[in-house]
Amino acid sequence: EDCIKILKNIEIEKIIINNIVSFPNPEKIPLFLLDIKEISNATIKMLIHDYVSICPSFNLLNNEGVFCKIPSIKKCKKCAEKNERDIFSFFDSRDIELWRSNWAKLITISEEIIVFSNSSYELINKCYEKINKKIKIEPHEINHMPKIIPKIKENEDFKIGILGNINFNKGSKIVKSLIEEIKNKNLNIEIVLFGKIIEDVHNNDPIKIIGTYSHKDLPKLIEKNKVNTFLFPSICPETFSYVVEEIIYMNLRIACFDLGAPADRISKYKKGLILSSFNPSLIIKDLLKLNRKRFN
Repeated sequence: EDCIKILKNIEIEKIIINNIVSFPNPEKIPLFLLDIKEISNATIKMLIHDYVSICPSFNLLNNEGVFCKIPSIKKCKKCAEKNERDIFSFFDSRDIELWRSNWAKLITISEEIIVFSNSSYELINKCYEKINKKIKIEPHEINHMPKIIPKIKENEDFKIGILGNINFNKGSKIVKSLIEEIKNKNLNIEIVLFGKIIEDVHNNDPIKIIGTYSHKDLPKLIEKNKVNTFLFPSICPETFSYVVEEIIYMNLRIACFDLGAPADRISKYKKGLILSSFNPSLIIKDLLKLNRKRFN
């Protein structure tokens, strides 16, 4: 209430909703923004960087840690009772119908809704019908990469490259399963991670962790480590991926699961592959096939 009193004395022309993650009482944020719009007559622009407008588990992972695909509201209710992901811990009532109702009010009155991939367009429309006329697809631009393409010989040893810091959502369990598969079958394969991972790794594990890097050094680091085939191991439907765009920019091979914006992009890339399974043995098989494929 105090905030609304202050805002009444400020001239507001536009409200841009960018990110509300970690706000207390998150279910009240849409109504708070509607109050601001009412007192200011400001326009509202929503940027869909995540799926918090659909669920407090804003990466759309259910209570089992799997992409939910936005099921029936009955299934959503059961999941909400058990789900501890993302900002469910801030949402005491866990009433998913209340959550959707509040966000639907904000979505209905918003003048602009910007998504960054066709995948996001489809998921938002699946949850909230009849808003497709408001939605615009505007992919991010990649302008931070150096104009250097890594030079990797086609006959180098097979290595699996992974780019970025890897947490659970980004596929840390997938990477761990690959490590175990390589060790158990004594495969002559090394994983090279340009970033960090939350999983415990040991000195004898077949993974080389580069750690933090700068974008200007990345092409040379990739070249030095002789990696030309990358895995994007994320297990959630990301709204956009700079990592994927960076790898495509460098003209390198890349594979991902059939999830979200990365799959949209990689499925149209000549050196891209959509993985057939989450099984580590089949992932390695698919990556090896991609590595051996020759491109003109």
